[in-house]
Amino acid sequence: MTIGIHGGDIYNYQKGILDFSSNINPLGYPSALKEKIYQRFDEVLVYPDLAYRSLKDKVATYLKVEKDQVFLGNGSVEILDLVISNFKRMLIVDPSFSEYRLRAKVHQLDLVAVNLGQDFKIDLDLLKATVKEGDLLVLTNPHNPSGTSLSKEELLEIYVDIVEKDAYLLLDEAFFEFADLDYDSIELFRGLGFSNVGIIRAATKFFGLPGIRLGYGVFDLNMIELLERKELPWSINSFANIAADYIFDKDFIKESQDYIFKERERFFCELKKVRGIRVFKSNANYFLLEILDKSEKEIFDQLLARNILVRRCSNYKNLKGTFIRIAIKTESDNEIFLKGIKEIMEE
Repeated sequence: MTIGIHGGDIYNYQKGILDFSSNINPLGYPSALKEKIYQRFDEVLVYPDLAYRSLKDKVATYLKVEKDQVFLGNGSVEILDLVISNFKRMLIVDPSFSEYRLRAKVHQLDLVAVNLGQDFKIDLDLLKATVKEGDLLVLTNPHNPSGTSLSKEELLEIYVDIVEKDAYLLLDEAFFEFADLDYDSIELFRGLGFSNVGIIRAATKFFGLPGIRLGYGVFDLNMIELLERKELPWSINSFANIAADYIFDKDFIKESQDYIFKERERFFCELKKVRGIRVFKSNANYFLLEILDKSEKEIFDQLLARNILVRRCSNYKNLKGTFIRIAIKTESDNEIFLKGIKEIMEE
């Protein structure tokens, strides 16, 4: 079977499969949302506000930025695509999210990839030596698929180089709320007016809403103007518009983070005990596993036989066929995975 370019492709498999390939909040979406959508369902009878004024207000309040610095998209991928379309040369680090490469190809950009070092660390000297004037540098933070995150010092060092060369830094922070960081990139760059930097986040992962397709980004006014010239009208649907009134709930955010931070550490410690795999420390809601004694396909097939779906990683650049990525799910689901992988590795 062809390896999917994204996780969450459950439609090729039997119903009821335990999906570890899709890294969505294991607590789901905020509980109030379902009832509120029912109550406001008749909003589908009218077009959404073309300017998304209320939606932008909610997102701006959550992100603590000005309303005119917010740009919305049909998921973060739409915003990513629009940003990329404004450049001629793009830099990424490998391995990385496949859509960066695909979007660069669609818009016929020159693409340059810098290989990550040991334990998926960025070689800052190599990266800075590669950036040229006018480039777009796209970084995922935390990184996908390893889950590593940039320190504040690393991020600021990269940004200073970007500004000096009049290039542009795009931070894809789809997993931001899962990360235990001592900084918020939006706070770091707010005082600078987001000059030469854009930050993309989404309701998809942390707020458990992949099906609603709500992405949001923070940019300076120059980039906002470029994006607005190319955006399609009504790309945000009524349900996404409703969702923003309820999902940015402080109690839900705290409950989710408390769970993820605790379960991530527990799960990591248990995975380290499994013979024949190497687990990479993660600051996201997933783990990258290197299989030392078997192939990725063997592990995938044997887990699938146990009704467990994982993300194969051999279609990521620089990941040979011995890596899988798994989500952090409920403790009981994680125990099912641990039982399955132990049985397979001990055979």
